[in-house]
Formats: sequence, C-alpha cells, structure tokens
Amino acid sequence: MPKGKIDYSNVKPVKALVGGKLYFFRSKWERDFALLLQWFLGAGWIKSWRYEPKRFHFPVPKRNKSRAYVPDFEVTLNNGKVLYYEVKGRMHPLSGAHLENMERFYPKVLLIEIREKEMQKVWKFLQKLRT
Repeated sequence: MPKGKIDYSNVKPVKALVGGKLYFFRSKWERDFALLLQWFLGAGWIKSWRYEPKRFHFPVPKRNKSRAYVPDFEVTLNNGKVLYYEVKGRMHPLSGAHLENMERFYPKVLLIEIREKEMQKVWKFLQKLRT
C-alpha cells in the first residue's frame, strides 16, 4: 500500500432499511448510528435526522484537498437546533483537514465526532433494544 494511504478494504458499504427508507451507508457503524437516531425519533427525543444531507464548502486554494465536506448525519432537535455527526472508525489526514476546516470556516456549526468509544455505547444500547 502506498505511503499515506489507509486500507479501507475491511470497510464495506451497507444497504439497510431504516424507518421505512432504504439507505446506502458507507459502513456498519453508520448503519448502527442511523438505527439509534431512528429510535430517538420514534421516542420523540429528536425532531428529525438525515443522512449526508449537506455539503460544506471551504474557501481554500485548489492545492488543498479539503475543499468540501459532507458530515454523515444531520440531527434536528425538538427545539430546532441542528447538530452534525461524523462517525469515524479511522482517522485519516484528509479527515483531520475536514474537521479543522469546519472549525475554521463554520465555527457556529456543532459537529460531533463519533469514534469507537461512543460506538461501543451505541451497540450496547441497540443490544438492549433487541432483548
């Protein structure tokens, strides 16, 4: 594998029916997070959620590879506040650049990163729902 490249061969896209709608998630983690959000929606804890609905553009030079970014999930709370979530199994340099550019160019946008520690909690919660 060339230097600086990350092997994503073990990350497989997942097709799943969530809330009566067919989605094509980039990973099982994203699918599981969507299932959690759908449960929150059904419980009335959130107003809505959407998968990859918005692209944020960055005014940076063309040589900068991080010119735009699409968060995994947009969640609207019952009070109308909008949060964005990024589900990340592995951090790669471009991912870091995206997150830095979000802080720099969109400081008022609340972007929450979901890593393995948080996903462990999601899986435990989903497991409880299945039993």
